[in-house]
Amino acid sequence: MIELRSDLSRKEQERLKPKPEDLIPLCLEDDYMKNKALDFVTYLRTTNKTKLVWCTRNGWKISYKGEILCRMGVSPKGWAKPIDPPSWSVRFVLVHINEYEKIIMKERLQEFIWDNVAHCGFCRSECGGRRNVIILGKEIKDIGCGGNPWGIAIGAPDEAAISNIKKLLELEKQARDENSD
Repeated sequence: MIELRSDLSRKEQERLKPKPEDLIPLCLEDDYMKNKALDFVTYLRTTNKTKLVWCTRNGWKISYKGEILCRMGVSPKGWAKPIDPPSWSVRFVLVHINEYEKIIMKERLQEFIWDNVAHCGFCRSECGGRRNVIILGKEIKDIGCGGNPWGIAIGAPDEAAISNIKKLLELEKQARDENSD
């Protein structure tokens, strides 16, 4: 039997399929960050028809109506580089953003989106597939070639960021509901 640790290999985690509630306390040292991450998992688990499933090392996909709504990951100290602090992140794709664009603007969420658009590091340096796109009326430069331009990535979200994430996830779920009728 393998003991659950933050440094388990992907292959070991694939066998165990750990829950975020089990890994977050092992990966995150800061109580504030740990509590915010655990609270977010509770929110995801109690949200109607949202499914949270292990998908990669220290990462989970959250799906709604059979499609990925977002991904969540935790990274222990030194995850990518020895000096990296422990953290967690949420990355999501707003497939139906055009349908609730007016609500985003009314609630002043556009700055949050613009500030957190995910850029593909590989595309920025190697493949030449970079492109500029218009997101909520603003040109965003250097979006990667393979990604959806509405990819949003938030690392170590604070209370305000978590509130915005929840609003956007609920808007996306509502749009998916309206499109499935």
